[in-house]
Amino acid sequence: MKRRGILAGIAALAALAVCLILFWFAPARTTRAEGELVLWYAGTECSAEGMEALAARCEKETGLRVEAVGFADERALADAFAEGRPDLLWCSHVRAYDIDEGEGLIALPETVARPEGNAEGFFPLGARLPVLLRSETRLPEAPESLEALLESGEKDMLGAACWADVLYEGMYALGHAMSGLRTADSANPDYVRLHNLLGRAAYDGAAVNAPDAADRVRQGSLAAAVVDSMSLAQWEGDGLLVDPLPLPAGAAARYAGIWMGFARTKDGPVTEAFLRWLSDKGRSAELALSMGLVPFHPGAGEGKTPPEAALLRIARGGTVSALDPGCSYLKNREACEQGLRLSLELLA
Repeated sequence: MKRRGILAGIAALAALAVCLILFWFAPARTTRAEGELVLWYAGTECSAEGMEALAARCEKETGLRVEAVGFADERALADAFAEGRPDLLWCSHVRAYDIDEGEGLIALPETVARPEGNAEGFFPLGARLPVLLRSETRLPEAPESLEALLESGEKDMLGAACWADVLYEGMYALGHAMSGLRTADSANPDYVRLHNLLGRAAYDGAAVNAPDAADRVRQGSLAAAVVDSMSLAQWEGDGLLVDPLPLPAGAAARYAGIWMGFARTKDGPVTEAFLRWLSDKGRSAELALSMGLVPFHPGAGEGKTPPEAALLRIARGGTVSALDPGCSYLKNREACEQGLRLSLELLA
């Protein structure tokens, strides 16, 4: 009897554990209440805190109920999207084009402005760009160029979240389009020069393969890092400085970025009310900056943190263009990055 009671207890605990596991890994809610606006986002594509704060602020100021539904990653969101639709989907302009070509988006209200070259049903808040994060103690002055930074003769000068983006920004600043295919890009002398520059820096110890490059700058073991601007969302500073890229001296203030915002996947008055509210009084700029984006409408405010100030400088002093959704670099970026990292590891 005692053994039977123990076995029954173990079975009950096992059943409870299964229930907890199912609850923990259950997909986000995909249904909505009447009169409620539902927006979906992938936690890897934005700040979940920023999205929840946006929903709470909208409800407080307008009374409009907003349900911000987060998914673990893009794949989980795509699986849910195959079964149903939110009112708004947080995504890139590249993803918006794919949706628009497949099943179509709902056009934005005429009162809502958007950059040229974006899908009609896409409301962009801002652009994500590579930026230079540097240590105020190790690198108190912004380098004049990428070459100057890497040819300084010092070790541990630069890391990068994506070396391919470093090359792309350098090529874009010089007026070139980079395909991401080494066999094609190597026909360009500027690409060869920048590629060899990284190779020499890796050999000398100036360029370091560091997946945690931003953290190493914070710790002081790296002088600077090229990182995605969105990785600095809601960051307060702590002795670090941010500069816009590209760095080559004398390059025009031209930037190629990925616009992030809301794709309108369902029609209805609540969606229009939300977009009108977001477009008013600089709210879209506030959200863009909190997400680590160069705001489409920079407004008249000032950046509260070093990243925000840098992003506003880009918005007000440069020209941000959207990467062509069909450009070969976007398709080949991952393979290009893998090849670059392998080359740098062999040289280090």
